Amino acid sequence: MDDFVPDNYVPISAVVRCEAAGTSERLTVSRPLLEALTERGHRLYLAWSEGMEICYTAELTVDLAQGEVRFLAQGQGPHAIVAETIVHAYPVTTHWSAAMNGGRGGFQPGASDGLGQIGWDAREGRRTIEGQFRCDDERSPYYFRSERYALWPDDPDARTMAYERYIGETYSLYSVSEAAALRLSAEALAHSGYPALLRRTDTPLAELEGVPAFQLVHNVIIGEGAHRSLATYILPPHWQRGAADYPAVFSGFYDQNENVFSTVGPDMLRLIGELYTERGAGVVGIIWNGGGSIGTRTLQQSIYANLDALFERAIRDFGVREDGIVTVGGSRGGFASLLAAANPSRQTYRVRYAVCANVPFLIGTPLLTMLNSTHPILDQAMCEDTGYKDAWRKDWRDEQGRSGMERFLETTVGTSELAEIDEARSPASETVMRRLAANGTQVLQSHGTHDPFTASWLAYRWVDRARALGIPVRHEIGYRFGHNNCVPPMASAKRCLESIVSGEPLEMAGDYHYVRASEEPADWSRAALLEVERQPLFLEAPKVVVRGAANDFTFYGVPGMDYRLTLMPVQAPTSGEVGEVGEVGGVGRGGDGSDSGVNGGGCDSDDGGEGNGSHRNNDGYCCDGNDGCDSGDAASAAGEVVVMEGRLEALPALRPGFSYAVCYRDITAELPGDAYRYRLRYRLPGAAGWSEGLPHTPQPDHPEPMLTVLETQPNPLQPEWIGMTLQHFIGWGLSEV
Repeated sequence: MDDFVPDNYVPISAVVRCEAAGTSERLTVSRPLLEALTERGHRLYLAWSEGMEICYTAELTVDLAQGEVRFLAQGQGPHAIVAETIVHAYPVTTHWSAAMNGGRGGFQPGASDGLGQIGWDAREGRRTIEGQFRCDDERSPYYFRSERYALWPDDPDARTMAYERYIGETYSLYSVSEAAALRLSAEALAHSGYPALLRRTDTPLAELEGVPAFQLVHNVIIGEGAHRSLATYILPPHWQRGAADYPAVFSGFYDQNENVFSTVGPDMLRLIGELYTERGAGVVGIIWNGGGSIGTRTLQQSIYANLDALFERAIRDFGVREDGIVTVGGSRGGFASLLAAANPSRQTYRVRYAVCANVPFLIGTPLLTMLNSTHPILDQAMCEDTGYKDAWRKDWRDEQGRSGMERFLETTVGTSELAEIDEARSPASETVMRRLAANGTQVLQSHGTHDPFTASWLAYRWVDRARALGIPVRHEIGYRFGHNNCVPPMASAKRCLESIVSGEPLEMAGDYHYVRASEEPADWSRAALLEVERQPLFLEAPKVVVRGAANDFTFYGVPGMDYRLTLMPVQAPTSGEVGEVGEVGGVGRGGDGSDSGVNGGGCDSDDGGEGNGSHRNNDGYCCDGNDGCDSGDAASAAGEVVVMEGRLEALPALRPGFSYAVCYRDITAELPGDAYRYRLRYRLPGAAGWSEGLPHTPQPDHPEPMLTVLETQPNPLQPEWIGMTLQHFIGWGLSEV
């Protein structure tokens, strides 16, 4: 029944299926909505489906006291209550016309074609997103079907992205079915009692005032000149232009129609609705495409002028408080949240709170040692953002001789000069962080360990550097959550908005540890707050390695502890170089604690340095070799290969009680077999003996701590690679909690 589309009307009740004509029925309509409509004399109708035709009647009875509308069923099929003024402005715009550029399509304001479609599958009860704009011609070097579609309005013949030239800057890739648009409204109606209406960008402000519904002023083109973007403004029920004191919640993500109708819009509408129904507080929502659907990471310099224009309109037209803004987002949306708060202009608006989840702070120098299978999704991201299928290959070069990493950085940031990125352009750069401090923004930084996009040490370092600069930060760590949220970002944004509405300060400080509330694989995403006496131990490491390629292995714990990470062969290698293996001890299994010699080949954390490097490596990585700490109390077994070992030191500029060691090396020359089991032993400060193992792996359906050795690198663009390395966008390693 959710595909019931009563012309332009938006139901103000649930849609029910009646079984026969003449039966007495009733539908609930929220009392505030019903009162507002009847007080203004707006007519209500019963809408129903009769075959392929939608029919209407005014023969119904309104019970304001009960919040009900009674009627006689008109036949077998879906029925709903509609109001004459509660209508959508169809079609949902995309600003993409299929007729442009000789049928290759292109940007046209107000057009509603798409390269794909967002729909609603009523039988499955889920949104659908379909589109085929990736190139499946094996002979083509290009990632997208740029020969079929004119993806860049300023250069229709271009084949790939470039800096400040991205897919979907001022258009959406996806058209939206009427059923999908109605579904968004139905969800808002269910949790708040108010429907959500689509409005055209040129709707006079006077027509938007006092409407008893959410209103989405959708796909507004933001900015002037060549570098523009798209935004949608969500007005709360009964919005009044003269109020001029609305807090705002802002989120920037990917394709705009996908943002609004799938990934961001439903949660933002729920947030705004809860604040309205629980507190009577009107909040304006702003959803932004971050400067493009694909190819941008919202790191290009034009975003700042676009953000100025976006918030100028929010303040001028929609009554947003210039100092009452909360930004929220995860991953690329985390970049948008931080950079909106760090806008250098500071003349238009101020972000009070920035909620950021799973921000990949690796842009810049860290990429040098992270483009490997420890972070298995990065190769695909690099191909997508450059527009070249083979950009992931180490020996690939573009027409100007640039590597995949160089092309990626120049496309997204505007330069491949790592020093400039590290100092001025990365969200972790000194320039950006000092702007954030100067703007007075408080930050909630949340991340999951074992994130296949990035490493946890980058988030820890960002938080501690921010605090040193005077930026208040609440740090939330979700153990084994990967690139997923341990706390819903919109729930955190709600707390921030409640603080603005009430005037009660919200403290952004402290470190909060979250674990899975259940170890049932199907229930992996539910989180529970964990009280800890010390930093929990965990390891971020690859699930798959490729012969001849280096990987990063990172162990996290407390200063002064000893650690030893080894690999145990699952089967004895046939080469005879390594002896037979008997029972294999594994993670979470007890060791015998006996004394034995120590194998070489590991990394030690001899020096604090920037990233805890052995041999006093200032880049933060240990190298091959075994200067070794005293791990003679740790048991060894035949065939055991040491990956890294040492003692965690107290690191400068990091919080007390936390340390880590990074080992970046090619371990495969020491692994003659193709299957190994991780084994971790450690000795906490003051402990008499060594402890054996950590009890958890990150991926819910893969409890065994295995490492697979491949002879060659599979194509990372194929589903097989993702299935081999990831689950639920969670990477690999070990965890104490």
